Amino acid sequence: MRIVLTSKLFQRRDDQGRLVGHHRGDVLDLDDEEALRLVSLDIAVDEADAPTITATPEPVPQVPTAEPEATPVADGPDRPSPAMNREKWDAYARAVGVDPSKFKTKQELIAALP
Repeated sequence: MRIVLTSKLFQRRDDQGRLVGHHRGDVLDLDDEEALRLVSLDIAVDEADAPTITATPEPVPQVPTAEPEATPVADGPDRPSPAMNREKWDAYARAVGVDPSKFKTKQELIAALP
């Protein structure tokens, strides 16, 4: 029996056990039992009863092309990147009013800063 998918996405295993994805509007030729099961679940309709179904393209999410620069602290100096050396972090700490000599490691200093 030939059916037309009405659901957005349907996945099933092929004869070799691989997962195959099908989309709205795809025509599948399945055994009657499986085809009737999908029709009863409103996943598909009989090909003879199918209106013209067009696939609706999914919107592609916009991905930033670059990582943002340092995040400014409320009208203060730019926060250095975590990859910057200790001297840069010491200068930033002094600029925001924190004494960097109180911290043994750069990680402790970074954690203490606003």
